[in-house]
Amino acid sequence: RAPPHCPRSSMPADRDYLQEERADESEYGSLVGGPDAGHPESVDEAPGSWCSSGEVRRRVLTLLLAVLLFFRWRAAAPPQSKFAQCHSIGPVLVGSHHKTGTVLLTHLLKDACDAMDWRCVFNHDRGHCASVAEARALDADICLLQHGVQFKGLVPSAGSSRTPPAVLAAARPRAAGVNGSVEAQPRRRALGAGGGSSGGGTEVSFDPNYRFVHAVRDPLEVVLSGYLYHLRTTERWANRPESRWNGTTYRAYLNALSLEEGLRAEVRHSARDNLKTMPRLFDRTARRPCTLTLRFEDFATDWEATLGSLWDLLGVTRPAELALLARVSEKHNVYRHNNTRGSHVSSTSTDRRAAMRELIRRSPDAIARIRSVRRKLGYPLVGLEGTG
Repeated sequence: RAPPHCPRSSMPADRDYLQEERADESEYGSLVGGPDAGHPESVDEAPGSWCSSGEVRRRVLTLLLAVLLFFRWRAAAPPQSKFAQCHSIGPVLVGSHHKTGTVLLTHLLKDACDAMDWRCVFNHDRGHCASVAEARALDADICLLQHGVQFKGLVPSAGSSRTPPAVLAAARPRAAGVNGSVEAQPRRRALGAGGGSSGGGTEVSFDPNYRFVHAVRDPLEVVLSGYLYHLRTTERWANRPESRWNGTTYRAYLNALSLEEGLRAEVRHSARDNLKTMPRLFDRTARRPCTLTLRFEDFATDWEATLGSLWDLLGVTRPAELALLARVSEKHNVYRHNNTRGSHVSSTSTDRRAAMRELIRRSPDAIARIRSVRRKLGYPLVGLEGTG
């Protein structure tokens, strides 16, 4: 059907597409002065007319190309920042728990801190850092504690309308020590000025001006990993005899039990440790707009997207900086196909872990405790142990 503004005569009902193709070739020959130039009678329209078949085809192809380029640009553009309103708030506190991915997260952040020239403190290695005030006193951009519940002053703000001060500038990657060159930017610095009620001391009851990363994990997987770890741990507390373990050590106590009894014992132990501290820290931080609750399982599900959320919270949005962090973090991707597992990832066979999950699921008390913690953390009540 002819477009409304095209003459009827220019759009014949019975088209000969071979004739149109020849007409296009003839038109092209007239433009370049070829031997077939000058055969206007082979087309219905004057050459160059909008309604000529060649012109229509060219316009359609141009439109399709423009659409394709637009979507390619959209795909290549950096994702929209979820934490843009948090990028001026600092410092960043990172809290984890036993067997929630602490080692992996520490490796990732140490390499990121080196690459971006951030000042970072890991488990008090550069001074005591268990609060916003202490992080500022150390001029720290990031402060990580493997027992995150030990952070002080993390009472959640109940809809505070207070405008946080701009205490962090943009990040700058280092020019040396990393493959490729990145344009230098001002270094990220946690300034001591303008930081809530902390003043110059190290005691603070509550300071809302910080970002928080909370590393959690499915409670059942925490129990499984904890059990396997404690069977061979060299930690002092687990190798010290105590009366609650019949006068022996926790490690020896577990090894003397059957698999099913040992798993139930680990559930009881975890209920006093990480199964208690995970929901406690979650309650203190999860409702804050500048908190990222980082599930350990998400690294296996979508490595790039999970790291993208972490870099977003840390204020990294420039494509060159994101590419830099992708390079330095890729060696820690133990979930990549055929990659050698790192020391922080259990090598227990899939079948054995599945059998362990089933044993816990058979224990009403154990699975009830686990599902209670799942509910508090926002996990589905049933995980990898199956349905029902």
